Amino acid sequence: MYNKKLRKFVKTFSVSVLSLGLVFGAINAPIFAPQSVYATEQAKVYYDDFTVVDLKKDGKLSDTYLNSLEAAFKQIFNIGSTDKVLEFMCAKQLDENGLTVMKIPADDHANYDINNYWTEDGVRMLQITSKKAKKNDRALVMYHGGAAAIGLSWSTHGGVLKAMADKGYDVYAVDYHTTKEYKKDGTAYNYKDITEEGLKAYLHVLKKYKANSIDMWGDSYGGNLALATDVQLMEKNIGQPANIMLVSPWLNLASASESYTVNYESDVLFCNDFLEVCSALYADGDDAMKPEISPYYASYIKAKSNFHFVAGTTERLLSDTIDTARKLRKLGKNVEVTLFEDVMHDIASQTGLGVYEADEVYRCVTKFMDTVPQGEKQNPYWIDMGGSYWG
Repeated sequence: MYNKKLRKFVKTFSVSVLSLGLVFGAINAPIFAPQSVYATEQAKVYYDDFTVVDLKKDGKLSDTYLNSLEAAFKQIFNIGSTDKVLEFMCAKQLDENGLTVMKIPADDHANYDINNYWTEDGVRMLQITSKKAKKNDRALVMYHGGAAAIGLSWSTHGGVLKAMADKGYDVYAVDYHTTKEYKKDGTAYNYKDITEEGLKAYLHVLKKYKANSIDMWGDSYGGNLALATDVQLMEKNIGQPANIMLVSPWLNLASASESYTVNYESDVLFCNDFLEVCSALYADGDDAMKPEISPYYASYIKAKSNFHFVAGTTERLLSDTIDTARKLRKLGKNVEVTLFEDVMHDIASQTGLGVYEADEVYRCVTKFMDTVPQGEKQNPYWIDMGGSYWG
C-alpha cells in the first residue's frame, strides 16, 4: 500500500533531499522499497573512462542513507502537486532587513562566527569561520543547490558549511534570490538576475582575497551557478578561482543529455517533472539551451581553474557531469571525476548529519582540494586558445 502510494508520489512531485532539511530518527513502517535505489540491468550511460567508487557494504547502502530518503518522502508525502511542493519548500521568513531568519543552535554560535548580511551590491551572503580551526588563508565561495527555486545555505547545507569552516576556510555562502521570489515590480527572479548575483558574490570575495586563494563549491543548481560565474569571469578577464568543486551539477536545463532519459527510472528523486518545471521558471521563456542558462553548452577554452566533478551513477544529471568533464579534458584542462555507484543526487549536502555515504563523498571532494596545485599559474593543463566563452 505504502510502496504504491510512494511510487505514485515520486513520479509526480518528489524533490531533492537537499531541500528538505532532513528529519532523522526512528522510522516505523517503511514507505518505499530500499531496492529501488539500486541500478537495474537497463541500458546505462557510458562512464568507464572515469573513476567509480562503490560505497556499499555487503551489497547494501547504509541504513542512515536509506532512512534519510524515507524521512524525506514521509515529510512531504501529503503536500500535493509540484507547485504546492515548491510553495511549501520556498517559504522564507525574512527579518526587517530582508535577510532570512535562521535558527542557529547555541553550540554553533559558540564554535563559529556567523555573519548574515547584504553585500554592497545587494547579494545576501552568509559568512562562516571556525573559532577553533587554524585558518588556511583561503576563502570558499559556496553556491547551494535547490533547482534555483528552493534551498537556503544554512538550513540545507549547514553541515557542509561547518565542515569547510573547520578546514580553516573563510566560507561565503551565497543566498541568491530564487525563482520563487519576486522583485519590487512583481516579476520573478530569473537566470539573468541570479547569474548576476553569482558574479557579484564572487567579486565581493575577490576584494578580500586573491583569485588563487579562492575555491568554489557548487552542488546541483549551485554547480550551474558556479560554472556560469566562472564563464563570466573568463569573458571579463577577471581572475578565476583556483579550484572548482562540482557535486551533481545541474548543467543541462533542457534535459537533453543522455542520462535524463536513460536514468529516468533509476533516479529515485527526479523520476518526475520537477526538473522541467524548475527549468521553465529559471529560463523564463528563453531557450534553455542558451549557455547562460545551461553551462553544459558553454565554451571553456579560457578556463584556468582545477575542476573536480562528483556524481552518482543512477542520477538523471549524470551526463551533465561526464559530458562537461570530457569537454574540459579535451581542452587540456585539469579535471578529476569521481562517480559513486548507486548513490543519489547531491548526497554530499548531508555532510555532518551521520550519513556514511555523504561524509565519504565530502572527503573525496576535499581531498582533491588539498592535493591539486593552487592557482592558475601552477596549472600545467591551461592552454590559451582564445575564442568565445558562451560557446
